[in-house]
Amino acid sequence: MRQMNAAFLSKLGWRVVVQKHKLWSRILRAKYCNNRCDLDMFAPRADASNAWRGITDSINFVQKGARVEVGNGRNTLFWSHEWAFNKPLASEAMTIIPLELETSTVEEMWDVQHGWKWEKFANLLPENTLSIITLHSLFPGEGNQDHLIWSGSSSGKMTTKSALAIIQEDCVGNEGKKKGNNA
Repeated sequence: MRQMNAAFLSKLGWRVVVQKHKLWSRILRAKYCNNRCDLDMFAPRADASNAWRGITDSINFVQKGARVEVGNGRNTLFWSHEWAFNKPLASEAMTIIPLELETSTVEEMWDVQHGWKWEKFANLLPENTLSIITLHSLFPGEGNQDHLIWSGSSSGKMTTKSALAIIQEDCVGNEGKKKGNNA
C-alpha cells in the first residue's frame, strides 16, 4: 500500500510540474514554489500540507522517470538534466566540469550554423557519450520549447502503473544494497 500511495503522490507531483496552467497547480506553485516548480525545486517545508509533504517525499521517483525532450534547448541544463539519455551528462564526465560550463544550457552548447560546439565539451566526455549526443539536434525558435516526457512508458505519458514500476524497481535495488552491505 505504501508503494501504491507513493505512486499516486508521484503522479500528483508530475502533474504539478507539467500542468502549470491548471488552477490547483497554480495554487500549489504559488504557495510552495514562488510560482515555479521544476523537478529540482521540490523541498519539504515545516508549514506544508500533508499533500505537499507526500509529494516532496515521492518526488525522487518522478525525477527518476522524467526526461527532457529538447526543442530549442533554452530551459534544459546541458550537464545536470536528463536529456541525452537516462542520466545527467555530468555523471559521464571524465574530468571536473569547468565552473563556467556547469550551468550551461543545451542551447549554449549549440551553434545554429554548425551544430554542436564540440570544442566546449568533447574533451570532457567519453566517445560513446559523444556519439549519443550526435543523435540530438536543436530546433531554434520560441515555438520549439523543451518539455518533460515520462521515460517510464512508451507513450511519454506518466501513469500510476509506470510510477509504481519505478518505485518497485527502486525498492528492489535498495534491498539488494542492504543485503550487499551485510555480507
